[in-house]
Amino acid sequence: MLLFLLHVALLLHFGIKDAACGKTTKTPDVIKATLGEQLTLDCTYNCSSGFIRGSWKWEDTPTCGTCLWHTIEKNMSEDICIVSLQTLNLTLEQTLYNYSCFSVKSDHQDLPQNLERLISLQIPDKTALPVIPPKDTIDVAMKVSIYQNENELNLLDRGPSSHSIQVAVGDKLKLECLSTNHHCKGQWIRDDANVTEISGTLVEYSKITEEDEGTYTCHTNQHCTRQKITVVIDVIKNDEIVWIKPLAAIALTVAATLLFLLIYICYKKRGKNLVDAEDSSAVIYENTRTKNEGTIHKHIVQDCQSDHEVPYADIVISVRNSSIPELTGLHGKTPRDNRLKWREEATAKQVVLETER
Repeated sequence: MLLFLLHVALLLHFGIKDAACGKTTKTPDVIKATLGEQLTLDCTYNCSSGFIRGSWKWEDTPTCGTCLWHTIEKNMSEDICIVSLQTLNLTLEQTLYNYSCFSVKSDHQDLPQNLERLISLQIPDKTALPVIPPKDTIDVAMKVSIYQNENELNLLDRGPSSHSIQVAVGDKLKLECLSTNHHCKGQWIRDDANVTEISGTLVEYSKITEEDEGTYTCHTNQHCTRQKITVVIDVIKNDEIVWIKPLAAIALTVAATLLFLLIYICYKKRGKNLVDAEDSSAVIYENTRTKNEGTIHKHIVQDCQSDHEVPYADIVISVRNSSIPELTGLHGKTPRDNRLKWREEATAKQVVLETER
C-alpha cells in the first residue's frame, strides 16, 4: 500500500511539473506586414514580482540568415512590462517563422515559462515578391549632423559605420538623421533597453544627463537603402569632471614652472658668459701690457750696457759722491770719452774711501 502511494505521488509531481513547463496551446495572432519596412512586435506581461523577464523566440529550423531583430524592454508601470521585437527592414525569409513571447520567472529554480503571445506574419499578395529598390534611389546615402554646444560635426557615409562622441553632463546636444534622397526619410532608434523608443529625424537634448548615454542608430524607414549610421554617446559624469579640472591645473602649473626654470638657466648662463668674456679681455690686456713693459725694459738695458760700460751700481755711487760735471766741458766729446772719465773718477773715489776707513 505504501509503495502504491509513493508511485502515485511521483506521478502527480512530475505531471504537475511538466504541465507548468509545457507550452500552452494558443492561437497565433496574424499580423500583416510589408516587406522592406520596419516592423515591431510588442508583448505585454505582468512583472509585479520583480523577478519576471520577457523574451521572444522563433524556430531555428531552418536557420534564418536575414532575421535581424532587436529586443527592446520597457517598464510601463510597476506591474506591467513590455518587451518588443523590432526589425528595420523586413525580409521575406522573416515571414516564414512564428514568433513566441514568454515570461520567465528568473527567481525560480526550474525557470518556468508562460506563453504570453504567439504571432504569425502575413504578407499581402501585392508584396509577396521581394521588393527591388528603384534605380534612382540605389545611391542613397545616410547623413548624420551632430551639434554639440553650437559646434557642428557632419558624418556622411555610404555604408554601415559607427562613431563615438563624448559629452559632458549639462551640455547641449542635437542629432539629426538625414538622407541624400528626399523620398527616403531618416529615422532614429535607440538600441538600449528599458527606454522609450525614439522616432523621427531629430534627437535634441538641451541639457544632457547620464541617463541619455547609449547607442543611437540612424536609418531610413523606407526600402531605399540598408545603410545605417550608429552613434555611441558617452556621457562624462560629474565626478570625472571634478578630477579632470585639478589634473589640468597641476599640469599647467608644472609647465609654467619648467618654463620659468628654463628661462632662469638660460639667463644665468648668458650672464656667466659675459663675465668670462670681460675677465678674458682683462687678462689679455694685462699680458699685453706686461709684454710691452718687458720689451721697453729690455730695450733700455740693451742700450746702456756693454762689455766696456761701468756697472750701474758704480755709476750711482759716483753720482751721489761727486758734483755735477760742467755741461760746457761735455760739448764736442763723444759718449765713450765721458764713460772713460766717469770710470776714472769712480776709481779715485773708491781709493779715497778705502783710505779713510
